[in-house]
Amino acid sequence: MDAEDYNARVRSLEERVRVMQEDRQCQICMERDKNMVYLCGHGACKECSERLEICHVCRTPIQNKIELYGL
Repeated sequence: MDAEDYNARVRSLEERVRVMQEDRQCQICMERDKNMVYLCGHGACKECSERLEICHVCRTPIQNKIELYGL
């Protein structure tokens, strides 16, 4: 593997890590990881979820909040 291929591979991996981090991040506060999920499949961090009655993404009423552990 030459230097150009190596650099391209590093950039690709960095982009994948960035996308994974954004996917885990709470979309409301942008400070904490998501650790609550709703029956609609969306989620947020516990602190932001405590104030929600309607999903911030799809606007459906939140019937149940499930706390995720070990993330």
